[in-house]
Amino acid sequence: MVARSGTEIEAQTTQEKEFPTQSTKNNTHMHEQSAAEPMETHTVSPTASPIRTIHKDKRDHSQIKERSNIQRQTSDAESIEDEQHNNHSVKEMQEALDIQLRKYGRYHNCITRSLHALALEYKKQGRFDKAKSFLKEAQDILDERLEMMIAEVIQDIEEDQEQDTLDLHSGSSKFVLVKDYASNVTKRYFSHLMEEKSALYSCQANIYRKRKMFKEAMDYYVKSINMLVEADYPGDSPRVAMLVRIMKRTDTERKSLEKRRTIFPTTT
Repeated sequence: MVARSGTEIEAQTTQEKEFPTQSTKNNTHMHEQSAAEPMETHTVSPTASPIRTIHKDKRDHSQIKERSNIQRQTSDAESIEDEQHNNHSVKEMQEALDIQLRKYGRYHNCITRSLHALALEYKKQGRFDKAKSFLKEAQDILDERLEMMIAEVIQDIEEDQEQDTLDLHSGSSKFVLVKDYASNVTKRYFSHLMEEKSALYSCQANIYRKRKMFKEAMDYYVKSINMLVEADYPGDSPRVAMLVRIMKRTDTERKSLEKRRTIFPTTT
């Protein structure tokens, strides 16, 4: 290998700069390309590809809307299914009641129970007026049964001067009449009637409470408790104690609602 002098090397470098060969051009281009590569980025700037961004936004919005429609349709379908199920249940219960009426008559124990069950079903569905109508029918039947029972007791009582002083048109006197003169079997039947009336009054009170008609609810809770008292329930019985607790909570809810209405008159 022949050594070259510094002058020859300098002369060659100058020549390459002034008259670059193809190899030199390629090397220079590769060097420039390599140097430029690190400057490239794959991050989309806010102003880059606006059309692509718009299409993506529309696609996302379309997907969200589609999912929302599917959820709404599913919810509607479930509501329709629930309503059909509820109507089917009520229809079956009504058919059972009709069969009981034909077989046993109006005054059988199962009739008021079925009416009560229908009232509870309508109450669960929020159809309170319908529930109240069944409760009223059940109460009417119980009152009729009570009148029939008292009439039988009166027939069994010997005519005397003391009986003539009784006001047989007074509800409380009728109750006293049963307790004092009726047989043990009739007394048990009377207690059963009072318990049923208590349950119906309690159900009616719960409906009023759900509708935020707290005053009416309190009145019916009192009626429910009074029926238990007539049935000789002690004051410390669990059932009476439970109704008293519910009454207190109802009264608290009533006061709270009145306070909110004072501050916010539009409160319902």
